[in-house]
Amino acid sequence: DGLKETKSNLSSLEIVSAFAKLSHKNTKFSEKLDTMKISIPRAVITRWNSQFLTFESILAIPTLELNEILIELKHSNLCLNVRDLAIFNEFVVLLSLVAEVTTTTQRDNSPSISLVAASILTIYFDLKNEKKN
Repeated sequence: DGLKETKSNLSSLEIVSAFAKLSHKNTKFSEKLDTMKISIPRAVITRWNSQFLTFESILAIPTLELNEILIELKHSNLCLNVRDLAIFNEFVVLLSLVAEVTTTTQRDNSPSISLVAASILTIYFDLKNEKKN
């Protein structure tokens, strides 16, 4: 899917995977998330949107609280820094556009070309604006 080719972002992507695993295997971490009313979905390799939902879930947790929990549970290697948060936010911004298009086209039994074309143009112009920033 091309994400493995971005070596500079790989450690941040590995953190997302580690969060998902930790939330399903570590009872204490899972309980802390439950008290915050947050669940981190399991990443499913065949569904791109599972990664998107995982990113969204992690960003929903206040960073300071998350880092405190991770330090308390002796997982300080997973603490998020400014760079990780920037990468996570960038992925969510880009993938939210794709998620919106996917949801819209799946909702209709047979999406029309006008719907698909408008969606592609929206993504194109948003990516162009992101490149400027």
